[in-house]
Amino acid sequence: MHGRAINTVRIDPQGRILWNGKGASWQELTKYLRITHEMIPQPLTLFRPSPSAPCIGVQQVRSLMARELRCHERDSCGEGPEWSTYPDQQGFDI
Repeated sequence: MHGRAINTVRIDPQGRILWNGKGASWQELTKYLRITHEMIPQPLTLFRPSPSAPCIGVQQVRSLMARELRCHERDSCGEGPEWSTYPDQQGFDI
């Protein structure tokens, strides 16, 4: 099992954002990602969009996560089948 906290971001078919299973606005998601970035150790944040989520919303969440979590610099983000064994919603509530 992974030793770090895991946060899950989802986007549903209607374009609604969920943070660890709870609805979140774009402003709240931005705030949560900024707080996450400052945590030590930084939790892993997994993006699990619905297959039928709006493409523009999926792209916007990816861009926001990359910017706020600096995914390219750290092992702090995940998406795709290689992360499918990691559990959902074990992160923190803000």
